[in-house]
Amino acid sequence: MKTFLLFVFSLCLFAFTARANMASPINEGTLGASPFISTHVEILKENIRIVPDARFETARFYVEYHLNARQSGKQIPLLFYAPEYKDGFTVVLDGKPVNLQNVSDVYPNLETSQLSDFRKLFEMPQGNDMLYLAESPSTGFSFEVTELKFFEIDLPEGEHTVHIEYTANAWVDRGGWVKEYSFRYALSPAKYWKSFGALTVSFEIPPAPVAVTSNLGAPLPGNLASTITWEFDSLPVDVMIFEYKPEISSLAKAMIAISPEYMAVLLFVLITTLHVWMVYRFRKRQNDRRFSWVVLVGSLLVPFFTLIFYMYTYDLIDAAIGSSAGRRHGYTFLVFGLYPFITPVYWLAMWWFDRYFMPEKGTEVTR
Repeated sequence: MKTFLLFVFSLCLFAFTARANMASPINEGTLGASPFISTHVEILKENIRIVPDARFETARFYVEYHLNARQSGKQIPLLFYAPEYKDGFTVVLDGKPVNLQNVSDVYPNLETSQLSDFRKLFEMPQGNDMLYLAESPSTGFSFEVTELKFFEIDLPEGEHTVHIEYTANAWVDRGGWVKEYSFRYALSPAKYWKSFGALTVSFEIPPAPVAVTSNLGAPLPGNLASTITWEFDSLPVDVMIFEYKPEISSLAKAMIAISPEYMAVLLFVLITTLHVWMVYRFRKRQNDRRFSWVVLVGSLLVPFFTLIFYMYTYDLIDAAIGSSAGRRHGYTFLVFGLYPFITPVYWLAMWWFDRYFMPEKGTEVTR
């Protein structure tokens, strides 16, 4: 009996020390964004090319702006939202690299004369460390001054080309069974441009075939197998998103379709059937006993093993999915809060079943 109790205690300890993670299921990646432009600059055309790696964990962004400067002289034509990137953030103007500086290092806020052309684009909350777009803070495009970069240059009047290049980290959503990767780019600053010319977006598919979805709508017909292209003459969305969900095995799909709940129910039916058979066998062989230890032990173990199995079906499914598993299932061990309620009900059912086969008082017992 001591060995049995030690065994049950060990299982309980093992169950309640199982790890669970209730942290946010989204690992934020890089949010790229269109630049903010001064009142003396017009964007004529914007081209965005996105090249993800084979595992969809990073992507190289190549962005090109054709702009028109309406006046000559030393000025700050663009403000870039440029927080930490995987591999820096480079800007080339008319084929020549320019040195970017942090706005917060040179101009602590947007009230200086050099940046006055940009000041009216934003509303400043209390303090000068945070900014957000005046029209739509609900888009989530809020940022700190420290995340803005600029270059100051003697810019001749006329047309110019600006090339931007950086490597972005993917956003990873672990909230489902399978991780979902995405790359995001905020177009919302373009709401404040004087004009919105042509926008071309191209997304290159990695060598390994993957199913990529986007909130940009239907792409242009006749796209190459390796590239998807969109063209717009107005702002399509505030933040464009490109999503990828890895393919998983047929076994993993079947287990997800069945679900941990139904897998636990199936196990419960199987071990309950075994328990019923054992209770019946015990009563037929020892029908003179008023007490059945088979009923008691089984009533403790059947609910216990069912709940244990339910909890670890999540690990079984994650193992079947492999490295693409989300592995964010919450505190699954809390299911053991049902144990004190399930066990008495189960025991009463087994007790009634056992009593059904007990001989009535006064009945002769044959051996």
